[in-house]
Amino acid sequence: MKITEWSGFLKFKLILLLFGGVLIFLIAALFYFYVLRGVPVNPDIIIINKSEITDGKLVFTGITESSASAYSGYTMQEKDGKLLLTIRYVSADKVAPKW
Repeated sequence: MKITEWSGFLKFKLILLLFGGVLIFLIAALFYFYVLRGVPVNPDIIIINKSEITDGKLVFTGITESSASAYSGYTMQEKDGKLLLTIRYVSADKVAPKW
């Protein structure tokens, strides 16, 4: 092979490597945000039985109407003097083992 052919071959391999790296990054990001982090849940399916302040913490006790969901986290923010909670769930079949 001539040097110019070798150079073109290396450029092609570099482009393939970069494309593969970007593709792997995108798949990992989608996996994290969809499967591990979860998506916001519809507030209509959340049932809060009890809310109290214990040791300076706001504690909610309740259930969800969706049996196929598993709690994965929350985010909170204050807007116009109100506390807004966004609860995230993941589909339980994505995190629980299949028997």
